[in-house]
Amino acid sequence: MNIIEQLNWRYATKIFDKTKKINKQDLDDLLESFRLSATSFGFQHYELLVIETPKIREALLPFTWNQKQATDASHYFVLCTKNQFTEQDVDNHTSYIGKVRNQEPERTAAYNQRIRKFLVGKSTENIFNYLENQTFIALGTLMTVCAMKNIDSCAIGGFEREKYDEILGLTEKGLTASVCLAVGYRSSEDSYQSVKKVRKPMDKVVQFI
Repeated sequence: MNIIEQLNWRYATKIFDKTKKINKQDLDDLLESFRLSATSFGFQHYELLVIETPKIREALLPFTWNQKQATDASHYFVLCTKNQFTEQDVDNHTSYIGKVRNQEPERTAAYNQRIRKFLVGKSTENIFNYLENQTFIALGTLMTVCAMKNIDSCAIGGFEREKYDEILGLTEKGLTASVCLAVGYRSSEDSYQSVKKVRKPMDKVVQFI
């Protein structure tokens, strides 16, 4: 399978076929790709909510600018960023690295201090923005894997974050909804699938210095 052909194939699907569902193996692969996504320092300071309950998806619809992808796609993901990042999170992270790699604490101590130094002096807002950027990297990973598996997707940033947080009970979980992704299969009625993809020429987006 040619990755460039697949990226040309994908588009922001506007109308999903409600009768077509992603099978368990493909869904598991998507979730695993999210888990394996690149992330700064390997923090993974985010969570993916798979919204399966129809009533919840319907409740979210008015706060998604009534974009029907939220209810009609096979699956609806809400990618959330954790609100706070503490020194204890750094300790937990480097401790887990040591456990997975069977390393003594002194082996991860330098890495721990490097992370702490990176975070020193940054405001809470700056740290959250930095962490949320990692969530968007995971979104890109998900969308690319969807394209490779001939699964349609539509990233949705047009939603009322506060209402999502309220309906999904995110605040008490220490999370904030950052971006959503509808995944499934395009409807034959979606005219956008036959519209030519518009992207700037290579020399307008890439420079060699």
